[in-house]
Amino acid sequence: MLPSTTKVYQGELCEFYLHERILYIVANDQIISEGALVRDYGRIKHLLDGEKVYLLYDASQLQPITKKIRQMLEAYLEESFLALAVISKSRMGLIIANIFFGLSSSSFPKRIFIGEEEAIKWLNGITEQKLNA
Repeated sequence: MLPSTTKVYQGELCEFYLHERILYIVANDQIISEGALVRDYGRIKHLLDGEKVYLLYDASQLQPITKKIRQMLEAYLEESFLALAVISKSRMGLIIANIFFGLSSSSFPKRIFIGEEEAIKWLNGITEQKLNA
């Protein structure tokens, strides 16, 4: 877990934590429904107040997603996030993330990691690049 992380929201699908400009999302072990996704994203969008942040997403418990959910996620990612680091300790989470990335047309940086520490370093590196640009 990120240092000095503050839990900002317990959603229907995930737990949401914030550390500086990194939003850390931990997926629950359930199928993603459109309604729950809309509600969780709406709450996070409100909490971020229009500010784009970096996303660290723990997909270890992620369940398979439909094409419609994938399209909704991609639109939400483009709208609110500067970069995406996905971590997963499960085979299923890695498979789903690889499929998602393979089908994604998103323009922002994105990578898959097995370890949280590597993912955080990568996101911090992108943050520094943006600040120095």
